[in-house]
Amino acid sequence: MEYADLIKLTQSPNQAERLEAENKLQQAKDANPADFMLIAARELFNNGQSLVVRVTSAALIKRMITFEGDQNIWVNIDSERRKQIKDFILASLASEEHAVKNLAASLIAEILAIELPLGQWRELVPQLAEKTKDSNPQVRKSAMAAIGEIAEKLKKRPELIDATIAEAILLGICLGLQVNEQNVEIRIYSIKALHESLGFMRPLLEKEETFKYVIVGVLENCLYENRKVRVQALRCVIDFCRTYYAKLTSYIEIIWKATGEFIKSTDSELAILSIEVWNTIASGDRRRKYGISESGDSMAYGSEQTLNHTFIVHHNLISYLIENLLKSSNFENDDEGELSIGYASFRTLCSVSEAIGDKYTEYASTFVANYLTDTNWINRRAAVLVFNSMIEGPSKAKIVPMLASAVGTLAKRIVDEKIIVAEFAATALAKIAEVHPECMLMKQTVTVILPMLQEGLNTPPRVSSHIAKAWSCLGDALKKIPNHGLVLDEIIDALTSNAFRSDISEKDYSAIENSLLGAMSLIHACQNPKTIEKFIEIFLAQLQKTGTMSGERRGFLTSGLMSCLQNALQNYKATSTNDVLCEQSYLIIIQTLQYVGDVTTDGIHALAAVAGAMGAGFSKHLDDFWKLLSTGLQRTNERDLFNACISAITEISRSCPDQFAVYLPDLVPFLVTKLSDQTLDKNLKLGIFTAIGDMTISCNKLIASYFLDLLKIYDIALEYGIKSPEQLSPEWQEYLETLRESFLESFTCFVHGIEESDKSRELFQYLPKVLTFLKQTCNKLYNPTLEYLKNALALLADIGNFYGNDARQIIDFQFVDELIKILRKAQGRGVDVIIEYAENIFLPMIKGA
Repeated sequence: MEYADLIKLTQSPNQAERLEAENKLQQAKDANPADFMLIAARELFNNGQSLVVRVTSAALIKRMITFEGDQNIWVNIDSERRKQIKDFILASLASEEHAVKNLAASLIAEILAIELPLGQWRELVPQLAEKTKDSNPQVRKSAMAAIGEIAEKLKKRPELIDATIAEAILLGICLGLQVNEQNVEIRIYSIKALHESLGFMRPLLEKEETFKYVIVGVLENCLYENRKVRVQALRCVIDFCRTYYAKLTSYIEIIWKATGEFIKSTDSELAILSIEVWNTIASGDRRRKYGISESGDSMAYGSEQTLNHTFIVHHNLISYLIENLLKSSNFENDDEGELSIGYASFRTLCSVSEAIGDKYTEYASTFVANYLTDTNWINRRAAVLVFNSMIEGPSKAKIVPMLASAVGTLAKRIVDEKIIVAEFAATALAKIAEVHPECMLMKQTVTVILPMLQEGLNTPPRVSSHIAKAWSCLGDALKKIPNHGLVLDEIIDALTSNAFRSDISEKDYSAIENSLLGAMSLIHACQNPKTIEKFIEIFLAQLQKTGTMSGERRGFLTSGLMSCLQNALQNYKATSTNDVLCEQSYLIIIQTLQYVGDVTTDGIHALAAVAGAMGAGFSKHLDDFWKLLSTGLQRTNERDLFNACISAITEISRSCPDQFAVYLPDLVPFLVTKLSDQTLDKNLKLGIFTAIGDMTISCNKLIASYFLDLLKIYDIALEYGIKSPEQLSPEWQEYLETLRESFLESFTCFVHGIEESDKSRELFQYLPKVLTFLKQTCNKLYNPTLEYLKNALALLADIGNFYGNDARQIIDFQFVDELIKILRKAQGRGVDVIIEYAENIFLPMIKGA
């Protein structure tokens, strides 16, 4: 049976025929890949063949050279046969079938990516560029289709692109962008090719004349009569502005002429793309204003007006974007989760506000004042969105008084008759609470706004969710206002009740998440033990309700409430009068885990917090809790659960040190084994180091009985920590930096723990190894942070303090002096205290030497 017939049978509805055809094709491929590929290439070129055979042939060739196990399948074909295959594929570019043309172009790009590293087919791209000059539009179109695919393929491998190839690609692009090019497809292929090659074309586009020709060419295509060309050109302009932001200054007005009117277009795609052009430019202005580049590097800083591209057209841009907010039709796609003209306009107004700062308030504040209480809900919605857009960007001196005077009027909108207005108002309030919480906590606003926010929790979930988020942002700020007049337990009760509402959509649990985050935030704002007791009682009552629930909703609620309990209990200590509440907490958490039927990360954290609150009183629960911890520690594939268990072990070593010692014979060998396990997630090992340090301080028996085992653990850190960064990947460099910091923190605790044991002389014999490690890793080759250097000096001082004059035998005073000089020059937080401590320890030693 012929090749083409077999291809057709692979589409047969008869499974037996289909499988037989597929098997025969596979056998033919395996028997002689070169012949099979040549036949497929010939059928791809065959204009008389059916489209299904031609398309399938292209797919088979691509699979053979890119996806199959033998990576050398193409290079192992003899050069003459490869040339024949390539000739058929190149000839297929001329096909009138759009699908065939594009598939042939894609195959050419795949083959070129294989051959270029071997020094082969380097002549192809210049040849294609020459064909873009051909008088026959079909030839030009085929060449540009191939150039576009090549650009897309090679942008991921820029090392393959030399000046000759880049210049050839750019030549083809420029010819396709010409005003006199009448073929729409050639224009589209050229713009796509430019879009794909923006990154690797930088050396050529740094030349001003070339840059001007290209950017003007693509901007002219934004105004071309064909809509598809305009769409493709606008997409390209967005990335052009992002990639070459620094070169746009002379072209801002031209960009505006090419895109400005489309911002107001009823064609949503054209409008959104044009808006995104200016969002990209404004975002670049914001980064440059704050001195950061796209990559996070510092940038030159200058005056606001001279730096801002947006400033040049800001008046018309702001007017057009606000005008879009006043059209109801511009928000039609919001409910489907698609980007609408309205939302794109709002997002860009936010970027413009951050770009031009105080100047933006001149427009925004006037509009808000005129429309925030308007009888037309569409105008009110627009006003709330404009209000939101000016929260970030202007200076605090400018925006805080404005917000403080208007926030009360904004807060009234959370009960607006139109739910969308209420939702947007609540979103703006949450943003103010996050960015400028002081606006809500001034004398003139606090007694008005906070009661309104409390009442706001009774609004529909899509509104109350944002109000809850506002509360989550206010916790830290409330600490600074002792007489705020709020009954925090009532607000927490309202927040947790909001999380349990039956009208919360199963598609969006943000109301649950924000409500419980709000509750946790208010815990930190409270210093009154009696109030914290009320918090705990509220959380326990709500947690018990989850027992009758099921599914994802219960998961959200139990997880959040466990975290709330953990936070409350960490701020709470049991006494003889309130020990009952801790007992109740323990029992309800255990009961909830039984309902869930599993050990959970949040449950372990909450039980550890109970242990911390109860102290030695928790010892009666230790056996049962240890069973849960043992289960969690075996699940090393669940990083959060494993870390929670390690953290809990540290907590119970502090709470019940004597009873905890019973578990050491099992625990210590387990930790040593895990640290030596090459298959264990390396990030889990960091938590083990930290935990060991904490446990040595709280549990004396750990050092007394397992001193040598602990040194073996530290040996692992010493061995890996000194690996040269130059030989490591960025990921491993970052990991080992964290490992060194964890070791230093842990070993410092270990030294303090030694003070209560009889192992001090044995430790003294080990210390030279540690001091050599410190000296090496404080070298600039290891990129030590200021905190690392500070902790290293503190450890040296601790050793000197503990061992007294004996420390002179092992401590290098010159190294100590170098650390002090570096730290004194850095002047970081807490540095002076550490330096004074070190000098008080070492100066007498040096003088007495």
